Amino acid sequence: MKVLAIAYDPRDFGELATGVRSSLGDVNLIFLAVHNAAEEPDRASGYAEKIYSSRTSNPEAIAQLVEKLVAEEKPDIIVGEAYKNLRDALSRVAGKLDLPMATDVSTLNVEDGRVRFRKGFLSEKAVMEAEIPKPSIILYLTRFTKPQERLEGGEAKVIELEPPQAEMRVVETRPKQMGGVNLEEAEIIVGVGRGFKSKEDLKLAFELAELLTPR
Repeated sequence: MKVLAIAYDPRDFGELATGVRSSLGDVNLIFLAVHNAAEEPDRASGYAEKIYSSRTSNPEAIAQLVEKLVAEEKPDIIVGEAYKNLRDALSRVAGKLDLPMATDVSTLNVEDGRVRFRKGFLSEKAVMEAEIPKPSIILYLTRFTKPQERLEGGEAKVIELEPPQAEMRVVETRPKQMGGVNLEEAEIIVGVGRGFKSKEDLKLAFELAELLTPR
């Protein structure tokens, strides 16, 4: 079985390789390193024999790279961690190539030519089990995975790829502005749910919070 793993961060090499092999056994693992992972492709040594590398974080460009490698390598499964940009990129690939896709997967295995997986909800209080056919795309939650040691003497063959020209261009990146109250220091927290149908309804919560505030 052949697996194409997309590494977005250098730590993904170990986490994805360990997660994939512990779930699927001895597979032919190929990496595509993008974003920060492309700055340290040698860290794939000991985890995979071949790694493609391209310095881009643009979801459209990543999608084009994945499409290219799917055509060339013909993997049975494509896996990546659940980063926002990879979710965007792999969703594009799934739509364009008509591939089934599962997100936020905690465990997976292959039986009878189908990919079986589990994903949790509500902090794993509820778990869904399902299956999809191969080839398929999996967004993997590797927080459940402790990376194994790299194999000694392993050396990955690094193949540099030029980032494709994407129609979408990032012109500016701004850090998320933090505001409001520090919840860690709050003595009382008022939470609301779906019973509040409009923004105006929040006035009731603010009034309640005001009444509960120690004087």
